[in-house]
Amino acid sequence: MWDLDKKVLMILRGYDNNTGGSARVRVPMTLERMLAFKVGLAKKPWAVVDRRMLWMVACIMLKASMRASEMLSDVVDSFNQDKVLLWRDLVKKETWHEGEKVESLMLKLRAPKEQKNLKHVFVEIWASRDFVCPVEAYDKFIKDAGGRKEDGDPVARWSDGSLITKARMNKELKQILGEKFSYEEGDRKSTRLNSSHSSVSR
Repeated sequence: MWDLDKKVLMILRGYDNNTGGSARVRVPMTLERMLAFKVGLAKKPWAVVDRRMLWMVACIMLKASMRASEMLSDVVDSFNQDKVLLWRDLVKKETWHEGEKVESLMLKLRAPKEQKNLKHVFVEIWASRDFVCPVEAYDKFIKDAGGRKEDGDPVARWSDGSLITKARMNKELKQILGEKFSYEEGDRKSTRLNSSHSSVSR
């Protein structure tokens, strides 16, 4: 009886989400919005390395279709190493194909939501050489940061040592994009383009 009750609740929750019952609205992260975010981020009075960090995080989340919970911490001063993306979980790869060097980033995502029976899953994202290229964003951050951090350190960390949280990421996205795009136009059904695990929600 308990299993049946759980299934009924899941069906009702899914119906509620699809019929607009949820109050949360998701704004899909499109290439147009990513460009606006990049321009807005460049205007922030932050250290260059912090702007590089947040842009790298955004590009990786976009190209890997990651949820914020698969990369970012909940709080600024501590983290769960079984949930956030650590430096040992992010590796740059270089291979050769027909005489041309091909670069990519290999990510180890822990406790993926779609595969609850797995402890982790590997995702490879390739250099796209466009303005949202994750490899280029990674390279620029590494250069400004003076190299990679310790393997056990979270990837998403400000230069002052505090962690980039899900709430802070969403706040920065909403602040920058809110100047150009209306959040009232968000789709309650979470429309996706490349990634909406990195969608902004309100």
